Amino acid sequence: MSSYVSSRYVYSSWDIQQALSALTFLMDEYEPNEISSRLHIRKLKCFENTLIIAFCRPFKTGRGRASLELEEIGIYLSDEEAALIEKVIWLRDKIIAHSDEEAMEYRATSFQIFEDSPIISVSESFPEYLYFNNSDHRKLEVLLRRIRFSLVEYKFKCVQNPHEIFDIVKKKIK
Repeated sequence: MSSYVSSRYVYSSWDIQQALSALTFLMDEYEPNEISSRLHIRKLKCFENTLIIAFCRPFKTGRGRASLELEEIGIYLSDEEAALIEKVIWLRDKIIAHSDEEAMEYRATSFQIFEDSPIISVSESFPEYLYFNNSDHRKLEVLLRRIRFSLVEYKFKCVQNPHEIFDIVKKKIK
């Protein structure tokens, strides 16, 4: 274990907490056996999208950032957990953050506005469902709590080194 706590590990704690909060809000409102209105499903999708984006931030690299290394914080994934993370990252990369053409789902129909008018309009419809079910929510919750606990434990161990200075200010908080 490194005795250095990088910004990635500090901010990953925040990202994981945001993902957990979004998941909590989603689970509080999600009733798997009830039929929901489109508006309610969209509200749930907002929570799910936030969960996906926040969950993935620690694992994405770019602009000089390193990714969170789970093994370094003592987490070794089961095949099921690895597949779950892979699904979340795929959803983020292909649908939620980038709307890749290959993953788009929609139906667009043109129609004449008035019978005797040459004006044509378009109506679109999009899938109104969640990407994760109740069982997935529970698995994500367990995994997120495990990562969060391991990050806390990792940072705690790092700062026990008497030579470690842990007073990082990335940007002054007002």
